[in-house]
Amino acid sequence: MGRRRRHKRTHGHRRGRGFVTTLALFALLVGAIVWLDGSNRQNFTGAAIAVDGDSLQMGGKRLRLSGIDAPELAQTCDVAGQVWLCGRQARASLRRLLAKDLSCTTTGLDRYERHLVRCTAGGKDIGAAMVAAGMAVSYGAYGAQEAAARAAKRGLWRGNFTRPQAWREANNQRDEQTGAVLRNGFDRLRHWGQTVLNRFMKGEG
Repeated sequence: MGRRRRHKRTHGHRRGRGFVTTLALFALLVGAIVWLDGSNRQNFTGAAIAVDGDSLQMGGKRLRLSGIDAPELAQTCDVAGQVWLCGRQARASLRRLLAKDLSCTTTGLDRYERHLVRCTAGGKDIGAAMVAAGMAVSYGAYGAQEAAARAAKRGLWRGNFTRPQAWREANNQRDEQTGAVLRNGFDRLRHWGQTVLNRFMKGEG
């Protein structure tokens, strides 16, 4: 009987140690992810030029709005049977949203080593505003804004259009945001991992 009890206590102790070790390793992994991701973050402020509906030029740097995809400049759409220069209209919409107090934070780099950014101007999230206006579509973020724009038939949703990625593929143009979805997925994983790590450090389990 004594041996059996000792065996149970030893087995339980080992399981407890294994659980603690696993949590510690997980915490280290999450911490490494947070540190590595944070080390790549940069902030950009100042005046910017709209290159197209989802790209900016600021201080000699090319920035790409993360989480959205806008029509290419040469892309056209259809509204009530009429050709609509939606690519140029998307750029015009982005220009109107830009302000002197524009502030952008990187969320990563795309495969062309350009900064993927989330920007605000006048207190507005630029990417969210573009998708809400129907002048860009969700590309890893802003799904709620896209759904609202579609329901209200705003912008691109007034007629028929080809999603920018499909248009680029059909016209043999390179997809400049291949890494955007992965970056956004990593961003969500980072936030989730940071939340779990904070709870673990506070002993909330």
